[in-house]
Amino acid sequence: MLIDQLTSTIGLTPQQAQGALGAIGRIAQGRLSPEIFAELGALVPGLPAMIAGAPKPSGLAAMLGDKGAIASVLSQLGIDLGQGGPIARLVVGFIQAKGSEALKAAVARLV
Repeated sequence: MLIDQLTSTIGLTPQQAQGALGAIGRIAQGRLSPEIFAELGALVPGLPAMIAGAPKPSGLAAMLGDKGAIASVLSQLGIDLGQGGPIARLVVGFIQAKGSEALKAAVARLV
């Protein structure tokens, strides 16, 4: 499971991993078609709850775009900003390994 990979590989707590996935999922939800997002949700059980439970980016960070929003959420979760790249690579790798061709292509366009 992706949460387990984030905790064992990157050293996040389960709560940090869920918050980080929720923040990433929130961005994906706004950028992917409903069908592709539903597939992502099937790969990551509980994704809607993680999105709902993730901290919201600060106002200024949200205006700076996706990277600013993610950085704000990671900071709120107590995650070192240097871990943002490894988190993103792990999530993208997970999707590339388990997703359909359509999901892989959609995610490749986002990153």
